[in-house]
Amino acid sequence: QILFRSNILQKIIKQEATVIFVAFCEDLPFFILNFYGLIKQNVKFALLLSFAFNAMSLGYKICVTKGFFANLQELGDLKQSITNILNHKKENQNQNKIKIRSTIVPLTES
Repeated sequence: QILFRSNILQKIIKQEATVIFVAFCEDLPFFILNFYGLIKQNVKFALLLSFAFNAMSLGYKICVTKGFFANLQELGDLKQSITNILNHKKENQNQNKIKIRSTIVPLTES
């Protein structure tokens, strides 16, 4: 169940990383250009509409960034849990071997 959750988180992180990449490479430059156009007093309805939709898209992608870092933290915690479980199983196996060896008592005749 932990491995399943880990695999899902890895897929989600890849998707969110793609969204963040698109935000920096596409949305941010368009946002800056639209803002520059509004500052230059070339206010037209199409430019204002483009700026508004671009701002909403960029805002959404910034919110995705917050989820991205939260998922990275959760994935790290899951990996640590998996490591702890595997180490605990190895310790139990080693303890069982020691118990089995200690229960063998050689019989000697007196």
